[in-house]
Amino acid sequence: MVQSVLELKILYLSRNIIKMKSKKYLIFVFFVISNIQAQTKEIYNKKAIEKFELKDYKSAIDYFTKIIEIAPKDSLVYLDRAMTKDLLKDYNGAIADFTKGLKNDSSNGDYYFLRGISEQKAKKHKAAIEDFSKTLLIEKDNADAYYFRGKSKSELKDYKNAISDFDNAIKIRKDHNEAIAAKANVEKILLKSSKTRI
Repeated sequence: MVQSVLELKILYLSRNIIKMKSKKYLIFVFFVISNIQAQTKEIYNKKAIEKFELKDYKSAIDYFTKIIEIAPKDSLVYLDRAMTKDLLKDYNGAIADFTKGLKNDSSNGDYYFLRGISEQKAKKHKAAIEDFSKTLLIEKDNADAYYFRGKSKSELKDYKNAISDFDNAIKIRKDHNEAIAAKANVEKILLKSSKTRI
């Protein structure tokens, strides 16, 4: 309903612009349309959050998509939609949205980190490693980026570098239990493989 009201107002205003051909009126109409779009975006955002909190993720995605139609350069909406798609296990869709968000804001380490998580879930470990590495260029003390990069390296059987990443995660955060457990697990794998060679 909001969208049809918006369309009617825009149609009405644009007809008057053509009739009047006034620059002042054109500026006024632009201001009114911008204001209507901002209000519509706010309504859609509230609806998206409501649906998200109710775990109605598909409806939340629909509202995030409507916001993107109004404000395609709003990188945070891509982040919200991507994380919602990830919850639905639409990892490729999430990766695509994180990528679109990065086009609007490439300095945000969260986009690289979260895209890396989705890539890891999609078993795209080389891409995940690249994104965790980019995260670490922006946020050098991100223990979780080291941990998840180590997990992807471990999946690719790059055990020595995986251990190095787990060690870095533990140096940054001594109580990083996941990194401690992952390191112990990889060390067991290395120990087993060295015993089988003998």
